[in-house]
Amino acid sequence: MLKNMMEYVGNHPNLLEKLENGQLSLVGVSELEKTALLDVLRDEDQNGLNIEMCYWK
Repeated sequence: MLKNMMEYVGNHPNLLEKLENGQLSLVGVSELEKTALLDVLRDEDQNGLNIEMCYWK
């Protein structure tokens, strides 16, 4: 489930901004998971990498 959310939010930058600003709520996701999700999606080193292969081994 978290993987699907990460992919969806990663493909919709406007949602990432709303999530960072607290305007978007992810039902069923703890604050720790939300922090981890934002950490991964904000990481500029991931550009050009297959996220699935890097983070979901």
